[in-house]
Amino acid sequence: MKYINPNILGINIILLFFLLKFVYSFNATEILSNPNNYRYVLCSGNGDPFYNSTTNQVTCTCKEGYTNEPSEKNKQYLYGHFVQCSYRRKSRFVALFLALCLPFGFDFYYLGKWIIFIAIFCVCVCVITLNIFMFIINYQIKMKNKETKNKKKVDKMRSTSNKNEEMKKEKCIRILNIIASILLFNHILYMIIVIILHLTGVIKDSYGISTENDLGYLFEKASDD
Repeated sequence: MKYINPNILGINIILLFFLLKFVYSFNATEILSNPNNYRYVLCSGNGDPFYNSTTNQVTCTCKEGYTNEPSEKNKQYLYGHFVQCSYRRKSRFVALFLALCLPFGFDFYYLGKWIIFIAIFCVCVCVITLNIFMFIINYQIKMKNKETKNKKKVDKMRSTSNKNEEMKKEKCIRILNIIASILLFNHILYMIIVIILHLTGVIKDSYGISTENDLGYLFEKASDD
């Protein structure tokens, strides 16, 4: 019985390995050099591809709600070709819902505008806190006035200095009430303007991309139901 030389067997295995690797790399290069073979992948499944055989490039027409990745850091490439239609646009309905239900700038947080969100959040907290504080003060003054049964007799017993102090306090409270009312009015006006801007699609996300107009789709779906 003849035995196979292990050296020859090892050499044959190595040669077979390199042969298979060459065939695979040749086929892979031939396939990957033509983006027409994977044009649907280049559109991320969110667009209709068009292959230009002259330039050997694929152009994608993105579906509603998708566009090309705007950030250079997050862009993806497949075999040297730019992957398109991979960015999901922000929902206009979600931004409008946040502006209505959480009027603290959370719509800008959703759109990725951090600085605007922080500024609006701080202003809103200050306005609401001031109005709550003034409501409590006014309520306490109202209850105190009710407890005073004979205001004229009390006024006679008060000294001139006490009257001056109370007049100063009342003046400060009136000024704070005016400031709180103006700030609250401006906050309500701001909410109305922001809602209108969201409805018209003027407000964009942090990359300058307009939001997806999904309000009409929601209304159509509600009417169909």
